[in-house]
Amino acid sequence: MIPGYIYGLWAGGGITAIIALVLLRSARKADAKNYIVERATPMPLPLVTERDDVWLRGIVRCEAPLVAPHFGTKCVYFSYKLEERVRKTRTTKHGTQTYYTWETRETRSESVDFLLVDRDHTILVDGEKADFQYLSSTSDTIGNWRHSLSWMNCPGPVSAIGSVSEKKTRLEPYANIPLIVTPLSRVEYVKKIEGSERWMRGFGFFLSWLGPGVAAYGLSDFLGWPIRTHYSFQLPTLLAAVVAGLFVYLPIWMLYIYNTFVTYKVRVENAWRHIDVDLKMRYDLIPRLVDAVKGYMKYEQDLLQHVTEMRGKALSGNRSAVISMEMGIVGMLSQLTVVVEKYPDLKSQPVVQQLFEQLQAIEEKIAHGRGVYNEAVKEYNGNVLSFPRVILALLCGFRSSEFFAAGPGEKAVPSAKVSGV
Repeated sequence: MIPGYIYGLWAGGGITAIIALVLLRSARKADAKNYIVERATPMPLPLVTERDDVWLRGIVRCEAPLVAPHFGTKCVYFSYKLEERVRKTRTTKHGTQTYYTWETRETRSESVDFLLVDRDHTILVDGEKADFQYLSSTSDTIGNWRHSLSWMNCPGPVSAIGSVSEKKTRLEPYANIPLIVTPLSRVEYVKKIEGSERWMRGFGFFLSWLGPGVAAYGLSDFLGWPIRTHYSFQLPTLLAAVVAGLFVYLPIWMLYIYNTFVTYKVRVENAWRHIDVDLKMRYDLIPRLVDAVKGYMKYEQDLLQHVTEMRGKALSGNRSAVISMEMGIVGMLSQLTVVVEKYPDLKSQPVVQQLFEQLQAIEEKIAHGRGVYNEAVKEYNGNVLSFPRVILALLCGFRSSEFFAAGPGEKAVPSAKVSGV
């Protein structure tokens, strides 16, 4: 007859293993969602275009804000809960015990559309479809009643991640891009979501070893190998369980890490494709820009010719060539911007102003895309070059990728904008 405690070890090990798989799966989903959020371009509101996935920062404005229950706080979203402290009794082997607990009596949540204001520009945020995260919260206890509230202030600082609608009137969810609203800055928000993801993954790996180890301890005890415990702790049995747990853990770890290599490699390629699109938009803009200014810049024809030649070389090159040419192109565009400043009649032309506005928006996207690409490369290289993952990477043919580093000329000119534009 199998002792009951062995059944307990098997059940505990199985449940722990299931929890481990749930945590690892949740970490994988969180990683995919976080990647979408981190990929969103942080941009000034005046520079957004239709269907951009963007990260906006501004101030909440609402003509008819909500008023939170009990607290009377003006907001564009609130989640309210009312609880009552009730007395209960329970019977144990020591007799009847009295205890108090909080029971929920009411829950309410509401949201409204609101304007995100960035300087003199506004965009409507779809409050009904938004996911409000990391909000301010408070509670108030009066006698046996407790009021709890989470809310988004109005007015107040706000970050919003989403897709810009057609005609650039609304920020909304679109396809796989969520609509997230939070009072946190981008740096604060990313730090929180990445911390949660790392916790789930680390704890999941630990439990994926612990669960099989606990079940293996029960099996070793049941088989009497290497020694029967007789309800007491035995080191040889524990060591056997540890080794058995590792045999189960290693295939799970290898499969998870292999899939991580694949995911991060795909992200590197996707990030490059996004940069490639923005670079081609810039390359398409350069001939129009040169045509618009060459009639005024009679003494700068060499500069215009060099810009055109470098554009042609970049269009015909592979990724490494594009990266190496990028520093020179940015330097040339920077120099062109400075030269245009010397021609008051030129920089006041509406066409030139419009072209430089487009160039500035593209440069913002390229700069952010480079950051996303380099972050994807950093994560990918960090996985394939770290021990012991490097062993699996070499066996499976994964190699490190090239960074898209910013050059000195690029750092000196963060945007290509003509004064007065």
